[in-house]
Amino acid sequence: MRKLEKFGKMTRRGFFGLGLAGLSGLGGLGYGFLVESRWLEVSRVRIKLPKSLKAPIRIAHLSDLHWSSFVSLSFIEKAIEIGLGQNPDFVCVTGDFVTAGDEMELDEYTRFLRGLSSRVTTFGVLGNHDGGSWSKVRGGYRTTAQVSNLLDNAGFTLLSNRSTTIDTKGGRLTLVGTDDLRSGSFRPSAAFKGVEKKAAAATILLAHNPDSKDYVGNWGWDLMLSGHTHGGQIVVPFLGAPVVPVRDRRYIAGLNPWKDRLIYTTRGVGNLLGIRLNCRPQISILDLA
Repeated sequence: MRKLEKFGKMTRRGFFGLGLAGLSGLGGLGYGFLVESRWLEVSRVRIKLPKSLKAPIRIAHLSDLHWSSFVSLSFIEKAIEIGLGQNPDFVCVTGDFVTAGDEMELDEYTRFLRGLSSRVTTFGVLGNHDGGSWSKVRGGYRTTAQVSNLLDNAGFTLLSNRSTTIDTKGGRLTLVGTDDLRSGSFRPSAAFKGVEKKAAAATILLAHNPDSKDYVGNWGWDLMLSGHTHGGQIVVPFLGAPVVPVRDRRYIAGLNPWKDRLIYTTRGVGNLLGIRLNCRPQISILDLA
């Protein structure tokens, strides 16, 4: 396994602040704050897995809810309701449930998230904002305990460096989840412990950061679901996203191949600093076949 790379200490909020400063002369920021950041898009993607399923399976994939002063609970609830309206067989939420640990009380958030898990089986993993070493040095939660408890109380199945199997109409699936790559508790060997390559119709890996792929290549999985990038959040015409918090820009958004496997990166529901530009918030509906 590759040695984990050290990451700089500038926060993504700092990065986006620089990006906003650079974009201020382009105009349209009011649209980015007031319109696009709240304009949810439902993206439907058909994914052909290497292993054939007995019947199609539908997953609602959400990520980066980022509850904060910029992203309200009512907006998150709207995204949840839209996702549930697509009749998924189950839901996967790939991290960053909060932005900064000291901004919000979590009890009310628990009630909103329980409105999701009480209606359909919901799996989750944690993101870099949800606690751990990256969050700690940026004024957020020092450990993942608070958000882990939030998800447990909300009825989520939290895949914190562990796996589970589920029986679906398409066959038995294995779901594997890792803690975030930057959290200090990223343990793929623990996550894949006991996972048998031939035991399921398919193995789906939930990992917040798509760069996680570089550390899980020795284990068997067919499809990785990620978030973290926000799709770039601010996308400049003809130039693309100037600020993306990943090394490998091939996996900023959408469905992309990696070796003999697939990675799907959703743009996420929330945001940092309240703006999106040419990069709408996204609810991803994945039809597996």
